Amino acid sequence: MPATGTDTLPAAPMAPRMEDVARLAGVSMMTVSRALRAPGTVSAPMLAKVRAALRQTGYLPNLVASGLASSRTQVVAAIIPLISQPFAPTLQGMTDVLRASAYQLVLGVTHYDPRQEEALVRAFLSRRVDGIALFAGGHTEETVAMVRQSGVPLVEMWADPATEVLVDSVCVSQRLGAREAVRHLRARGRRRIGFIGGATANNIRQQARLRGYLDGLDEAGLPDDPAAREVAGCFLMEAGAEALARLLTRRPDLDAVCVASDILAAGVVFEAHRRGLIVPDDLAVTGFDDAEIARAMYPSLTTIDMKAEEMGRQAGAMLLERAGQGGRVDLAAMPSRRCDLGHALILRESS
Repeated sequence: MPATGTDTLPAAPMAPRMEDVARLAGVSMMTVSRALRAPGTVSAPMLAKVRAALRQTGYLPNLVASGLASSRTQVVAAIIPLISQPFAPTLQGMTDVLRASAYQLVLGVTHYDPRQEEALVRAFLSRRVDGIALFAGGHTEETVAMVRQSGVPLVEMWADPATEVLVDSVCVSQRLGAREAVRHLRARGRRRIGFIGGATANNIRQQARLRGYLDGLDEAGLPDDPAAREVAGCFLMEAGAEALARLLTRRPDLDAVCVASDILAAGVVFEAHRRGLIVPDDLAVTGFDDAEIARAMYPSLTTIDMKAEEMGRQAGAMLLERAGQGGRVDLAAMPSRRCDLGHALILRESS
């Protein structure tokens, strides 16, 4: 029946309040607040009562209002290039460290686009995150200016020990790792060593891995043949397989390939099998990152371990330390802190 001027809609049910939780649990509102913000400070029996009351009432704290009142949100943002290997272990390491201190991790993905990174930094800063983790390099001037002016703790991950960073960084040398891979292949008697990497535009990690490959050739006294280098269209196994097919069309005499990603390297090995090549007898292959597939595939993949999960743990610890100091931080006045994790050559069956 159509509504008349005297009809009224039923009143919406009132949202549960913290007072309702406290009354049902038989505790003070302060105890409820502590149970929500720092559960480790509340005794186990009391915490169980509060959590039971939270489930029964359906109460959700207003974290926005709480953050505005305290200038703390207990949220850290990580902005990464892709949701894939090797970055997933880095996020896991960060999450493990942050969760232990009741911090939450929110995520943004740039797809290697500096303007997208800038938009994400602006969005996260406007939501008053307590810290930001960026991947080193390729920042726009506006991104750098926003971060410096915000005073929010910042750490750069996957930085190179030899490059300048904004403030705190967790470093691994992509260049030295690639050089070591070439050195290993040369020690195995390989002389015609090709290279497959990702696009280097806005990707300082791929740039450094290519430079390391060239360093390794120079160190071994081997010529740099541009025809022995190939760029994969994306970081998928199919792209690695396609890159090897193109490479062997130009240089069928290659006896080794240094690949700047384990995912691409897996595709290279599969394509070699399809062509009847035996890895490593006919074609030795090395990867980069020590992703899970490197350990699981057959033959298992020789690779460079970039300590991806430990990188996330160290980055999370650095952010927590800065955030624990309270208030804004003057990034320009702070001395840079570098945590250099090094790298490790992991020898397996593919070489």
